[in-house]
Amino acid sequence: MKLVGLGIVTLLFLGACQAADTPRGDPEAGRMVVDNLDKSCGLCHTLASAGFEGTAAPNLDDLRPGYERVLNAVRRGPGMMPSYSDALTEDEMHDIAAFISREVSG
Repeated sequence: MKLVGLGIVTLLFLGACQAADTPRGDPEAGRMVVDNLDKSCGLCHTLASAGFEGTAAPNLDDLRPGYERVLNAVRRGPGMMPSYSDALTEDEMHDIAAFISREVSG
C-alpha cells in the first residue's frame, strides 16, 4: 500500500514539474499584443518576422531567447528596457513570450 501511495505522489510531482516547464502563452495572441503596443519592442529590438528593426537593444534573431528569458525580460525590464508588468496582464506577458520564443526558434 505504501508503494502505491509513493508511486502516486511521484507521478503527481513529475506532472507538476512538467506543467511548470510548459509555456502557457498563445503565440498568435502575443503577436496581437505586440501590434497593440505599436510595436514598441521594435523601437529597440530587431526581430525580422515581426518587422522590428531597432538597434539599441539585443537583436532577438541573433540572441534567440527562450520562453522564460523573454517572460522575465517583459516582467522585469532588464537594463534600460522598461518593465511591462504594470501595463500588461500576466496572460499578455505569457503570450508575448510565446510569440517571440516561437519566432526565434526556427
